[in-house]
Amino acid sequence: MRSSSRPLGGPRGSPKKSNVFFTAGTGEYVQVLITEKANGGALLDWYLAQSPGVTSSQVTLYTTRQDYRALISPDQAVHYVDFGDRAAVVTYNVGQRNQLQYKITFQMMVQSLKRLP
Repeated sequence: MRSSSRPLGGPRGSPKKSNVFFTAGTGEYVQVLITEKANGGALLDWYLAQSPGVTSSQVTLYTTRQDYRALISPDQAVHYVDFGDRAAVVTYNVGQRNQLQYKITFQMMVQSLKRLP
C-alpha cells in the first residue's frame, strides 16, 4: 500500500480535519481522517449526533491496544477512535471488490493509532 496525505480546509469556524490515504494496487484503500469533536464529548454521543437513524445498539464499543475508546459502525467498515477533543475516523473502502483483502492490516492500523502531543 502507498500513502498520501492532505489537509482539509473548511469555512472559518468549521472543524479542522486532516486526512491520509493508504492505497493498494487493487483499488482498495484505508482512509484515516482526524476531525475535531464538538465539545470534546463522549465518542458514542458524538457519533450518534453525526449519524441520524443509528442507535447505540447498532455499534460496537471497544478499547484499542493503545487504551483509547473506540467504536465500529454498523456496516463494520468504519472505526472511530476517541482522542478527547478529536476523533480518528478510519475507513476501509473495498473499491470494486466484494471483500476485504487487507482486513488484518486494517485492524492493525486501527489498533496502532496514537495521538501525538
